Amino acid sequence: MSLFSSLQIANNALIAQQIGLQVTGNNVANANTPGYIREQVLFEAATTQQSGQLLLGSGVDVAAIVQKTDRYLAERVRGASADLANGEAQEQTYVQLESIVAELGDTDLSTTLGKFFSSIHDVLNQPESLSVRNVAIQQGQRLTDDIRRLDTRVRAVRAPTVDVPRRGVRPWVARPRLRDSGPRSAGRRWTRSACRAPCRCSPRR
Repeated sequence: MSLFSSLQIANNALIAQQIGLQVTGNNVANANTPGYIREQVLFEAATTQQSGQLLLGSGVDVAAIVQKTDRYLAERVRGASADLANGEAQEQTYVQLESIVAELGDTDLSTTLGKFFSSIHDVLNQPESLSVRNVAIQQGQRLTDDIRRLDTRVRAVRAPTVDVPRRGVRPWVARPRLRDSGPRSAGRRWTRSACRAPCRCSPRR
């Protein structure tokens, strides 16, 4: 190995370690930065050189700089994001339903029902009055129109939220559970059975 080759190997090593120090300093500088993902330098052996029948190494190279992520935490974050999106969608739907029903206004369904039953009560008190009967018929038609209008608007709000899967949520899978069987004197024997509901999978006492 010539002197130039030795210097080249040292130069490659210094460059690789310099990159490593830069990445380490970046990690330290962003230790308290929200959302920052720690990075790691991956080293690999440099390409070899053939000298006669000998293969001589060329030192070290930087293969890549990757982000260190925890798969468990990533799944938790993905699930929490899906729960947040689902909650926001439900809140928006409830707000729309509240505006449709308008229970605190003067045109809400309970007010229409109250007027209708009041007109029915007037008919019972004055069965011979034609005007009272006409008022009861009008109140009934108005109540029917309000119910149909509410049904149409509620269906319009409900349609986009039907059969929408939650993103990032895995389907429920039955997990095996250990079940204690046999007498205590014969020692503990364990058999497996499918959990039908979330459980602690603990042995029976």
